[in-house]
Amino acid sequence: MKWKEYRRVRKEKVTAPSGLEYEIRAMSAIDAISVARYGNDPVKFSEEILLRCVVKPPLARKGTADKVGLDELDAQDATFLITRILEISGITMVEDIVKNRPGGLSGIAGTDS
Repeated sequence: MKWKEYRRVRKEKVTAPSGLEYEIRAMSAIDAISVARYGNDPVKFSEEILLRCVVKPPLARKGTADKVGLDELDAQDATFLITRILEISGITMVEDIVKNRPGGLSGIAGTDS
């Protein structure tokens, strides 16, 4: 496999429940290591995945003229994006983990609005 093809297959265009189109990518080894340090903090864990792996539209902790803020994301979109990013990264059973965690979706980035 050539480098360009490798990059292409690690990205995916998706349409979130809100209808907004996103381009996402699978987590790299560096992403996985960085995100893992937030394993006990579901908010930071979720935010870090979104900030690192949503390619378009670009995300930021706080929205700007050219970036969508994490606090502006629809709850269903945030959950959808995190789930899909983890799936294309080879992490399975994400829906069961989210559904069965204490507090349900409470504390997952974008779900408290």
